[in-house]
Amino acid sequence: MSEVDRNPDMLVAYVAGVDMAALELKEDPKQEMEVLKNSPRGALAVMFIDTDTLKPVWAGVAVGNVKVDRSPGDSKKRLQYAVSEMFRSLPLK
Repeated sequence: MSEVDRNPDMLVAYVAGVDMAALELKEDPKQEMEVLKNSPRGALAVMFIDTDTLKPVWAGVAVGNVKVDRSPGDSKKRLQYAVSEMFRSLPLK
C-alpha cells in the first residue's frame, strides 16, 4: 500500500479513545470479594473502505488497559505491539 494525493483505491477511517473513568470488578483480597475499581481503558479502531463501493473491506480493533504509571517509552512499545497485532489480520494481496 502507498499513500496517494488523488484517486485512491481505499479510504482509511479511524477512531481512538481513552476512558480514564472506566470501572471493572476486581478481586480485593482484604475484603475477600470483588469490588469496583478504576480501570482506565483505551481503544483504536481502523477501517479500510473501498472508494468504488464505499463498503468496508477490512476493519481492525485494539483494546487495552491504560497504565498511568508506565514510562512514555513503555507506553509507546505497548501501543506499537497492539497496532502490529491488529494489522496482522490484514490480508496482503
